[in-house]
Amino acid sequence: MWDPSLYSLDSKSTARVCIVGMGGLGCEVLRILARSDYHELWIVDMDRVELDNTRRQILYDTEDIGKLKVEAAKAHIEARYPFLHIHAVGKWLQDLSPSFFESIDIVLGCVDTIEGRESINQLAIAHSKVYIDGGSMGFGGQVQLIVPHVTPCFHCLSGLFAPASAAQVPLCTLIARPTKPEHCVTYVSSVLWEKEHGQMALDAEKAEHLQWVHAHALERAQAFGIEPFPLEITSLILHNAVVTLPTTNAIIASLMASLLRRIMGRESIDANYIIYRGDDGEFLERLWMERDANCLCCGEQQIIAVPLHPTMTVRSLVERVVVREECCRRLSLWLGLTPLFATKPAALRRLTATNAEKTLAEVGVQPHASLELHFTSLDGEEHVVQIQLE
Repeated sequence: MWDPSLYSLDSKSTARVCIVGMGGLGCEVLRILARSDYHELWIVDMDRVELDNTRRQILYDTEDIGKLKVEAAKAHIEARYPFLHIHAVGKWLQDLSPSFFESIDIVLGCVDTIEGRESINQLAIAHSKVYIDGGSMGFGGQVQLIVPHVTPCFHCLSGLFAPASAAQVPLCTLIARPTKPEHCVTYVSSVLWEKEHGQMALDAEKAEHLQWVHAHALERAQAFGIEPFPLEITSLILHNAVVTLPTTNAIIASLMASLLRRIMGRESIDANYIIYRGDDGEFLERLWMERDANCLCCGEQQIIAVPLHPTMTVRSLVERVVVREECCRRLSLWLGLTPLFATKPAALRRLTATNAEKTLAEVGVQPHASLELHFTSLDGEEHVVQIQLE
């Protein structure tokens, strides 16, 4: 349980609440808070309104296409609630000055990527700001309360989110037994594209690349008796996206706003992680999660002890400590002066590429060895963590 009365928080009328991300969930959160007693709100997003946004995000219409989301949302809300002043910030949070974050009391994160959440989390930890993270996907979602050094930060629990590799399909299925549009699109984008285009990177944001993948995916679907599918489905698959539902967004936004209201009202908080599932009836679970003492973001230990298993690979050791590579700008693992694993620079990555799936013994790591993990967090801070194998 956490008691907000121990924190120095202003009343609703003077509290500085910042919403990061003005997609479907962020629009719902802003709409709810606008109908509360807040006099000022800050909204942050660098994206512009696209046609697809007007179908699912309640604060935009076709006249807003091309405008910054924050400017369109500000105009829509202030026209209806003239007493409310909204500060629209059309930048990414990391591009703002430290003084901006220092002046904010509470951050509500409504971003849709792990990297975005990690960025907000690192800034919240660095500036000791309360952070409420919300996520919505399909018929489910979650809300996490992050109080620096009191409750688990986002990175403490990031292992709850399946890594991208968990969604991979065996290559034999893609080649010989495709049964879904996902199989066709994945085969074309990961196998056929490289055969046809060599080293040219596939960019799903380029219309010609998307059209090429879609056309060849439809040919493959026809060859294997799979129903044809529209271009939008190919785009969603390439972006590894799951369609979010307005109803789910509204539920998660309400949970976030309710949690914020309890914090501002200095009520005791008995759950720091709330899970919602609506695909089989309605399911709501309220949990109190514990911090990870070895967390790279909010942990205080300089040496992390890791039990050594004979089958442990270099990659599994990195994932054991870091959880997700995408939470770092660059990352490298060293045994003395010998690099074992690296994401950057490119030369070091190529040098260590073959080590990732080798066992620690195969790369010369002995029992009770001490290794160093060097990484740059998303806020630009350099870190060195010592790993002691047991």
